[in-house]
Amino acid sequence: MWFKTTQAGGVLFYYGDKPLSITDPVANTWYNTPALYVGTDGKLRGCLATGSCTTTITSAASVNDGQWHQA
Repeated sequence: MWFKTTQAGGVLFYYGDKPLSITDPVANTWYNTPALYVGTDGKLRGCLATGSCTTTITSAASVNDGQWHQA
């Protein structure tokens, strides 16, 4: 997946059988964990899980720099 953004905090990919809903818009936390998202710190985060996601993979650098990135 290629993406480009200048914002922090946004879902890129979600899988699930229920709607993705935000529990706290200020903290940008979700009821259901997205599989791939840009965190509020601007870093790319990912998690594939069958239940709740307790460990995420996090990029070393921020990706909200307006450049194209491939995940």
